[in-house]
Amino acid sequence: MNTLHLVFNRLGLKSCERLKSEGDKVILIGDGVYQQQSDLAGFDSHKVFTLEEDYLARGLKDDKNQRLISYNQMVELCIECAPIVSWHE
Repeated sequence: MNTLHLVFNRLGLKSCERLKSEGDKVILIGDGVYQQQSDLAGFDSHKVFTLEEDYLARGLKDDKNQRLISYNQMVELCIECAPIVSWHE
């Protein structure tokens, strides 16, 4: 199984980028949703997801290039992946 990375902020994204492996999936959650607008060149865009509720709660505009997912879809990714790593710093 591949690792699922839950990224909560900019520092978490930097740590995740250094330690993730090919095939891993990433969910931007909480304040991590702001990183969707960052340079994600080191990430496979098909494996980076943004939690829709957190994204919209922060007043960010819906962007068709986003891979917005619901809580239910996040749970599905949690079931598919192991381990699950949270990145706060």
